[in-house]
Amino acid sequence: MGKLYAVGFGPGGYEHMTAKAIDVIKNADIITGYTTYVEMLKKFFPEKEYVATPMTKEMDRCRMAVDLAAEGKTVAMVSSGDSGIYGMAGILLEIANEKKADVEIETVPGVTAASAAASIPRATKSWKPWGLSIPASAPAASSMPPVRPIPRTATSSIPAPAGG
Repeated sequence: MGKLYAVGFGPGGYEHMTAKAIDVIKNADIITGYTTYVEMLKKFFPEKEYVATPMTKEMDRCRMAVDLAAEGKTVAMVSSGDSGIYGMAGILLEIANEKKADVEIETVPGVTAASAAASIPRATKSWKPWGLSIPASAPAASSMPPVRPIPRTATSSIPAPAGG
């Protein structure tokens, strides 16, 4: 029985890949994915075997990955960001179930673009009961206009944090 991983490799840089994603990709027999993502990974893992399909061929890509894993191979289906958030994990599970494939499937979470962007000092935001704010300690914060609290109204859909 082969193994199929749905791997989120983050927003694109090697430095944003999780240790688990790197380990799975390094140890996979075959890396499958959208052509652009495969091309991005080739520079980090040039010795690997890759199988890619273009945009709109997600179902074909997943069927191919399930079939390769059913042959006994270890397959890493890669998605940018996280494999479960607008990634391939759900489709892989559906197709494996439809095919009644005898494969083990594991999802490997990745860093989303939103999480990576939040690490940029000027983009960092913290939730407060009265709205979002940019920390005053952020670089170049003095050149930014002051952030004013957003008043909460009775129609606000943002729940107040527990305890205050």
